[in-house]
Amino acid sequence: MKRKFVVLSAFLSVLLLFSSFSVKANDVVFPAFPLPVEGQSSTHYIIVFQPSYNKYKLYKPLDPNNIFISRMSDRDILNFGGPTLCYEWKEGETTWNYYNSVDDGVISELYHGERIVLYSSFSLLYEDGTIFFQRAPIKANFLTQMKEVEMGATLTTLVSLVPLLMALVVSFLAFRKTLAWLLKVLRKA
Repeated sequence: MKRKFVVLSAFLSVLLLFSSFSVKANDVVFPAFPLPVEGQSSTHYIIVFQPSYNKYKLYKPLDPNNIFISRMSDRDILNFGGPTLCYEWKEGETTWNYYNSVDDGVISELYHGERIVLYSSFSLLYEDGTIFFQRAPIKANFLTQMKEVEMGATLTTLVSLVPLLMALVVSFLAFRKTLAWLLKVLRKA
């Protein structure tokens, strides 16, 4: 019985180690992105966190190709070359609060450790073309995703997992039989 438990735990450990399934929940659950303001909206975004104020800033540029970062000695400057919508949010609030719309120019100074870029739907580059921040889109947490999924879709997903589970059970049984046979052959040798 003990050997079966060891074999089962080893098999499950290998399965978990090499599985490609991963669900990573964010520590912070952001509210839904704001609706268009004055008919303007964008699917692109940059989210910056200010730890000293425990505040998040959402920048929605209408043209992400005209954005670059300028290097300074103690900070980096986020420059937008086109219209950008600006929002703020603090934990506990229910929505992003619109506070500004900028047509062109400097938006934010990114002080090292004081204002941190958390997410961006596109890569942020320095003026010379080197990467300042690699594209890192928001991953919705598991509960948010489950709330958005209809019950029928959940059942469809579970039904689609049945063949995978059957294959795993059969492979585990085959692994166990093969291991038993191998141990038997090694004992005789």
